[in-house]
Amino acid sequence: MLAGTIRTMTMPPVASAPPGWYRTGYGDVRWWDGYAWTVAAPRGSDDSDHGWAVLAHLGIFLLGILVPALIRYAKPQPSAFLRRHSVEALNFQITVFGVSILLTPVFLIVMLLSWDDFFSAAGAEQFAFPVWSVALWVLWVTYGFCVGAFAIMAAVRAGQDRPWRYPITIRWVRDDDRD
Repeated sequence: MLAGTIRTMTMPPVASAPPGWYRTGYGDVRWWDGYAWTVAAPRGSDDSDHGWAVLAHLGIFLLGILVPALIRYAKPQPSAFLRRHSVEALNFQITVFGVSILLTPVFLIVMLLSWDDFFSAAGAEQFAFPVWSVALWVLWVTYGFCVGAFAIMAAVRAGQDRPWRYPITIRWVRDDDRD
């Protein structure tokens, strides 16, 4: 890859730091010449890793948790870029799965309890939807759109070689190779 040693440094080094390659915290390395960062940084991953990272985020539309888990743990020697994106996608999809498991019974119970309210005393020709039932449907659909939008935004970021952190995600799985 690169000749010489790679040092781990998350903050820009002070002027007294020796010239060398330093990790940026995004999975790539940059050259510090002793006074300033170089303009061009070598890519932290190859192009095939970008495709895998995009697939890890979009896996929620395919097989859910299985896609990022397989990408993270079945791919031999994934780059730091791919590791971070697949772990982030895995954490998000585990969180979404857990929230869905918790909300689905609530949704079904509320809908079953309100089944009699759908048919009013006026007759079966007229439907009387309770306001809270409609609100529950709107919340459920909004939740689904937000999940899909976040996954698409993450996939776009992965394709652009940029980091992404999902909002409101529990970090169940840690990136064990974090620098």
